[in-house]
Amino acid sequence: MKDILYIGPYREFSDTGIISRKYIQSLSLTKNNIAVKPFYNLLKSYPQTNINSSVLELEDNKKDEYDIVIQHAFPHQLCYDSKFEKNIAIVNPECLNYGLDYFNYINQMDIIIVPSEFSKRSLIGCGVDQNKIYTVPVPIDLVEIDSFKNALPEKSNNKYSFYIIDDFISKSNIETILLAFLVISSKYQNIELIIKIEQSTNFSENTFKEIINNIYSLFPADHSRTLPTIINGETDYSKVLAMHNNCDCLIDISSGKSFSCSILEAMVFNNNIIALNDTAQSEIIEDNCGLIVDSEYTNCLDNNKIFFMYNTIRQIWSKPILNDLINTMEKALLESDIQKRDRIKAQDKKIQYFSMKAISELLENIL
Repeated sequence: MKDILYIGPYREFSDTGIISRKYIQSLSLTKNNIAVKPFYNLLKSYPQTNINSSVLELEDNKKDEYDIVIQHAFPHQLCYDSKFEKNIAIVNPECLNYGLDYFNYINQMDIIIVPSEFSKRSLIGCGVDQNKIYTVPVPIDLVEIDSFKNALPEKSNNKYSFYIIDDFISKSNIETILLAFLVISSKYQNIELIIKIEQSTNFSENTFKEIINNIYSLFPADHSRTLPTIINGETDYSKVLAMHNNCDCLIDISSGKSFSCSILEAMVFNNNIIALNDTAQSEIIEDNCGLIVDSEYTNCLDNNKIFFMYNTIRQIWSKPILNDLINTMEKALLESDIQKRDRIKAQDKKIQYFSMKAISELLENIL
């Protein structure tokens, strides 16, 4: 048994905060003594009442000395200290073509953990020693979700529901999804689009309405005015799971992600999933667990950077091709009973690889 200090943004209201909390849960299942300490990149805390108590209890599990330190941070925040047996970094690269600065920050560490093969490829591309890099997917708490799932009612309407769970920012490509939905809704009437905005601080309802009006102006006046449903600011996890339960097809075609917890959740509910080619999300739905949209490389234009040196115009990521998104959404709508049966069978098998226990075993072999 080793004494391990984990430092990360698990109290933060962000995608990285979600990933941090889930990693800690799996770390606590290893045969080690885990202590945790928070820091913030964003001055916005996740509601403490919504954080798993098993995570917060580890804050009191302090030691005078530790064998291993795990820093879950941006590369420029990493610090190597020779007093530890191992200095481990968890980083979340979201795009390709990072340069020498990224390499210098990262390569000093003994071990580097990333959540996807896409992120690993990103680090190798900037020169990081691949023998130091371990891919450990973000786990999902199947026990917690099953307890919610069993109490949820069946879907309440007969419409086919496409849905998005993301931030209202440029890399999420929500405008492209809106365009595709408007095209396909002119052909299929009994469908809807639900958009769950994860972080209310990034969302302006007036701006969103203006975007919708601009998109509608591209269509003939007699075009069906099927408006999307917007859900903003709800942080209760049970409401998010209820959304998975009531919808049919999750669309996650964000250009810049190192993983997608929403895709795992959708998979538990056996929903169809649309992901963007050559992204971390598309890895999760390999082996017939969803549908892939064609993409093209373009320079990053990220309007939601926390630090100016990441996801700049010098980096590249994938952007969806509109016509293929339209075709892929139609494929989801027209999925046959046999195709659905085979997909659900593949999803049920695949999700087990992301369980808390499975990921804790991966971590155990690294520590």
